[in-house]
Amino acid sequence: MSGIGIRLQDYLKLFKYMVPLSKNLSRFALKLDNMGKHLHENVNDMISSAESISESSERLTVKSFNHRTNLNSLMNIIKLNEFV
Repeated sequence: MSGIGIRLQDYLKLFKYMVPLSKNLSRFALKLDNMGKHLHENVNDMISSAESISESSERLTVKSFNHRTNLNSLMNIIKLNEFV
């Protein structure tokens, strides 16, 4: 019996290859999911680090401004003392 349709033997051959392929795809999807979770954790860690660096930078900026202000005040006192 030959015809255009697929024979039962063809379905069995196809099924024989599809089951391992399906298992491999399932394992691959699980690995991708785990990689995605690790990537998400790494991104969160990087965001936390960036926030910490930003806060440190802000504190340093404030300290720098305070030191510059103190230095300017000191220079003004020295200039005033030169006139006295």
